[in-house]
Amino acid sequence: MRVTPVPRRLAAAAAAAAVTLTGLITLAPTANAAVDAPGLELLTSDIDPAQPRADVLRVAVVSDFGACGYGIPAKCADQNAVADMIHSWNPDFILTGGDNNQQQATEEQVRLSAEPYMADIEAGKFFPIFGNHDFGNTCDAVGAQYSMQYFKVPLSYRAVLGNGLLEWVNPNGACQTSNGTRMPAIYDDYLATVQNSQASWVLTGVHQPPYSSGVSGNNINRRWAIQPQVDLLISGHDHHTEHIITPDGDNLVLTGNGGDGTTRLFTPTTGSQWRDNKHLGAMRLTITPETLRAEFVALGGETLYEFTLGHDADGDTVVLDQSEVDPGGGTDPNPAVPAKREVSFDVAAGTTDGLTAVQYPDGPWTQAEVDGRRAIQLQTNPMGGANQLYLQVDDAAMSGGPFDMAAEVTYRSPVAGSFNLQYENAAIGEAYSPATPVTIAGGQVGTWQTATIPLPAAAFNNRQNGSSDLRLTAPANLPLAISAITIRSTAPAGVTARMVAGQEPDGLAPVEYSSGPFTWGEADGRQVLQTQPNPESTTSGNLYMAVDDRYLSGGPQHAWLVLTYLPQTAGRFQVQYENAAVGTTYYNATVVEVTADQVGTWQTTTVDLPDAAFNNRQNGGADFRLRLPQNYPMAIAEMRLTTVDPANTPDPPTEEEPPTIPGSVLNPVSWSPERAGGLDPIAYESGPFTLESDDTGSYLQVQRNTINSGNNLYLTADDATLYGGPHEVWFTIEYRSPVEGRFELQYEDAVTGAAYLSTDPVTVTAGDVGVWKSATWHLPAAQFQNRQNGGADMRLRGADNLPLQIRSMHISPTDPATNPQQPTGPMTIRDTSVTARVPAKGNAVAQVVLTLQCSTDKPWCRERVTVTYEGETIDTKQVTIEADASRQLTLNFRGAAREALRAGADITLDVQIGDATSQVTVTPVSR
Repeated sequence: MRVTPVPRRLAAAAAAAAVTLTGLITLAPTANAAVDAPGLELLTSDIDPAQPRADVLRVAVVSDFGACGYGIPAKCADQNAVADMIHSWNPDFILTGGDNNQQQATEEQVRLSAEPYMADIEAGKFFPIFGNHDFGNTCDAVGAQYSMQYFKVPLSYRAVLGNGLLEWVNPNGACQTSNGTRMPAIYDDYLATVQNSQASWVLTGVHQPPYSSGVSGNNINRRWAIQPQVDLLISGHDHHTEHIITPDGDNLVLTGNGGDGTTRLFTPTTGSQWRDNKHLGAMRLTITPETLRAEFVALGGETLYEFTLGHDADGDTVVLDQSEVDPGGGTDPNPAVPAKREVSFDVAAGTTDGLTAVQYPDGPWTQAEVDGRRAIQLQTNPMGGANQLYLQVDDAAMSGGPFDMAAEVTYRSPVAGSFNLQYENAAIGEAYSPATPVTIAGGQVGTWQTATIPLPAAAFNNRQNGSSDLRLTAPANLPLAISAITIRSTAPAGVTARMVAGQEPDGLAPVEYSSGPFTWGEADGRQVLQTQPNPESTTSGNLYMAVDDRYLSGGPQHAWLVLTYLPQTAGRFQVQYENAAVGTTYYNATVVEVTADQVGTWQTTTVDLPDAAFNNRQNGGADFRLRLPQNYPMAIAEMRLTTVDPANTPDPPTEEEPPTIPGSVLNPVSWSPERAGGLDPIAYESGPFTLESDDTGSYLQVQRNTINSGNNLYLTADDATLYGGPHEVWFTIEYRSPVEGRFELQYEDAVTGAAYLSTDPVTVTAGDVGVWKSATWHLPAAQFQNRQNGGADMRLRGADNLPLQIRSMHISPTDPATNPQQPTGPMTIRDTSVTARVPAKGNAVAQVVLTLQCSTDKPWCRERVTVTYEGETIDTKQVTIEADASRQLTLNFRGAAREALRAGADITLDVQIGDATSQVTVTPVSR
């Protein structure tokens, strides 16, 4: 313990009727003092001054063990294994750090969780405290009724064990929290209990840890339980084990590895001595009047770590010995700013950019129309307390910290109240640190409002429930509606890392690597970094550079690289960097040409690095390199890497527009299984495909690439129709996938010179699987020069061998969204009598396939097709068919149409194509 002006034992003695000093300080109050003193309920007999104290107590401590309540044998096996190990110690008593049940504290769940320790409970040697799960994630006695019934203890109490060798204090820390200087209701009774204790050792149990290196972090609203009179504070909640000595010298332990798995560790908290999340186990205490020895024991019996406490001459707790301390090096230094300055979602606008609302049992929500605006509507928290909305930030945008941030929330409430954001605060290590609350006054009720909430020292490590980063909490189940949230950095825009030859690096330094040697020297009176020939290649040299992660980490970031150098000969060089948009580690930036008239004079060149990422992925852990053809020699005096905010900073000077390729031709091209209109798939070893068909018609099936992990479909445009460039075009694809995944288009780009520039990927979600969809990419400067494999102009690439199916593809010089193709020809039904596959019974649908055809001298037919039966719409959709081709339309029947067919009757469908209506007779066929 900390040394105080009045030592704790002497302070306690002042409140007692008698004091006996024998070696270490031992206090014995009068009988009346024990009865009349305020404090927590005494669950056991008090100290009997006429009887000696126990010479030794052997005590087991276990927390977060209640896995049997899941009713899953494998989980229960872990709880039983820890319980068996504890029983092998034959302890005098068993203490817990809470969450003796890990579910919702129903009677059955609590009964199953208590079963491995039932003999200990009945024998009166089991003394648990309660955690959030023991309350059913509420904070009322009703929620904890079965926990109290089966574990046979009240919500708060104290127990005197070994006739005063040990006093165990339970102040119900799971539900008693402080708020600034306001102490919880139980505080005075708790303080009186520990201050008046006459026991040799005082231990307190508080479920949520005041300090932790685990998921919940530092719960500062439980630090009121840390008092000079408490020798050891025991917690759980985070499923790991840890020993912490606070800055004031208090000893805390976590024992959350008692049977329900383990959870993540983060940067070691202040004073962490040792921590482990790889083993299940328990803590074994051996207590004598002079010492308390704590051993963290893993399943199997290995002692992972131990320490021994004693008391100094003033009665304060001190560590007498301990295993080798492992304070931990923490994580890598965090970047000064997040990779992305802003993330957001706007439900009303239907947009999301790096910020997602996630469902969680104590934070349910729905989407609804609220006062004319689409919004997230918070639902009543079924676990009690505040309504909550959990928010998850894309790790690629914001990860680690601390960052100074602010949140902008657009909200509406039908009643007065308040809400706030709880976020991970790196300054205090708290995972649910409350931000400044937002108050909704009477005049704001029923209207949309926007509030800005500061989030100083915010960290993004997915430490909250459901791997969230922060949550909005609305007390008293406030029925809040949220239409938009933006989280943005408040730090000044732009980060600069600099290397100046002859000076200490300022966030940017060269990396020594075998294929990129360099030396330091002098040129024209200035200190320089001088590149050296690559001993591994005569055709290309390298200079590898690394950015300090504290300056920049992750990405994407828009960056500029500014080089000051002295050319020694004419030539060229190029920056190669990790491009997050393309996913390439050595992406080529614009080539820098050095002319003869520049030789011998200092030059400053700026290289644009859009979508740059800084993940140390290049050789030697570098972030980027200078690529030096023919080992071009460079003498560099200074190199400066600067991020830019595109919204506030002008773009760098642009190069001249790329020249038009002689003989360029620009006309629309298309492909479908029925008709190729100037666009063709071509077979190549890394891009196999076949033509298939089903009840929806014919399609191209991309086959598995046996060369690497990306399925490819190579495409070539007819040079007489589409050639050269640069051309601004739009590529539209009609596709389907039998599995979730994503794919992209890779094409030749005139601006970057890349032959395989990737577009933004198209994602196939679970709801998209098996459904024909369409997507359009804008290619602002595409070129068609047959530069890809097999003489292709472009290729579709499916991640993880996505088995993509394609029904049509179009390349157009006009944007389909603003210049849709008009219907150009008659679309008709090929067959007016068809059959239907009808299930004999059950809820399966009946299916009919109609064949539509297009006969025209124009590129295609496009019409709205609506199918009805006795006034009920079966299907309606916009249908496009290539000229002189056909397309099958599959209809699914339920209701009256299915029942009529099931009864064996023919039915008549009305099929409206554009303004014309035809009738189709359907004859049932059982299946």
